Amino acid sequence: MRTNTNARRGLGMLLSLALALLPSVAGAKSLLPPDEGFMKEPKSVAYRLYSLSSKSDIGLYYALSMKNKLTQHNGGALTFDQQIGEYFAIDVFADAGAGTLTNLVTNIRFEAGLDPTNPSRGRMTTTGSDLADAGALIATGQVGLRFTPIYGKMSLSSELPVHFNFYVAAGVGAAYVQFNDILTCQSNLDGNNHCPGGSSPSGYRSQNLTKVGFNVGGGLRLYITQLLSLRVEVRDVLFPDQYLADVNFKSPVGTGTVTSSGVSQTPLVLLGIGFLL
Repeated sequence: MRTNTNARRGLGMLLSLALALLPSVAGAKSLLPPDEGFMKEPKSVAYRLYSLSSKSDIGLYYALSMKNKLTQHNGGALTFDQQIGEYFAIDVFADAGAGTLTNLVTNIRFEAGLDPTNPSRGRMTTTGSDLADAGALIATGQVGLRFTPIYGKMSLSSELPVHFNFYVAAGVGAAYVQFNDILTCQSNLDGNNHCPGGSSPSGYRSQNLTKVGFNVGGGLRLYITQLLSLRVEVRDVLFPDQYLADVNFKSPVGTGTVTSSGVSQTPLVLLGIGFLL
């Protein structure tokens, strides 16, 4: 009998202890953040503050070329994108501006002795090919696809979160290009093998042609509001190259074979603003 009494007393003490601890456990659980928990996705990742789905997206940019060698481009660009869901969009890309030759071309013509201001006798007396990759982009219009795989948020300060998208794009269309002869003078060389036009572009042949064009690139959108955002893009515009081969540089009139070989590219940096409608 004593053993059973002791057992009942021990069981009663355990139950009393358990009941005493229940309020403490409940209080500790109440201290956890209401929106946090084990294996629960944080709100900033689970929900998008700014949605792209079914939106129309317009971008206005200043465009300038980089990695310039023989040519350069400065102008303006426009993009229009119609979203198909949250990730994909039909992408329309247009750019127009000034396609010009760089100072390197002037230096090449001077060193070749084509410029009469060079006191040495010119060296362009043989047959050969003009320089490739001398097509200056004037304008392009292309249609393609844009893919926006990344949405994120970063904090410039504890109270200033910035939401952003990263996207990639590719397209095909037309490119309007000025193809320039770098070493082939418009007229026969003078007695000192100088080009009468010197280093001036007017002394050398150029031709504006429309070619098939492609573009690949990517960009970053920084949201200011749902409507307005800042944009940075890089677009590499590609088109078939063209230049003269088999040129008699001393008497170039009527000589030379137009050669289309290789692909020329004009990488563009685009800086601007966007509107999400």
